[in-house]
Amino acid sequence: MGIGGKEACVRIYGKISPEKKAVKFLSSMVSRICDDVEYEVETDSDGRVVITMSGPNMGILIGRHGDTLDALQYLTSLYINKVSSEYVKIILDTENYRAKRKETLVKLARRLGSQVVKTGTSVTLEPMSPGERRIIHSTLQNNKLIQTVSIGEEPNRRVVIQHI
Repeated sequence: MGIGGKEACVRIYGKISPEKKAVKFLSSMVSRICDDVEYEVETDSDGRVVITMSGPNMGILIGRHGDTLDALQYLTSLYINKVSSEYVKIILDTENYRAKRKETLVKLARRLGSQVVKTGTSVTLEPMSPGERRIIHSTLQNNKLIQTVSIGEEPNRRVVIQHI
């Protein structure tokens, strides 16, 4: 910087957004499962970070009833909330799976609710994640002829639809 000056090495540290950290962490896991995955990140109206993955063979990332997708979402959320100073809610989706699954669960709940009212016999559903159980409960909550309860311990917790 003048007469007799020395060369300096300058390091610049920038703050990496939680969204970028999430995509970097997620891509390090997903790249071991399938290739050519593209990530689209947006923040929804509730402040949740929604990461949508696209590419060939996305079915392998969904898994049976979304188990693999849920596991990837859980691990990404754990990582981000450990390295981030603020809480970030992460939602992972691919091929619009979340909306399709919700639609399927709503139809199932309505059909089984009608069946319980008609026959008077309780129905126990297969084990579901907390989010899926919430969809069943909220779909049937206004039906005064039936009630829903969750029974069992995680990960085998189930919804029972009962006639009142």
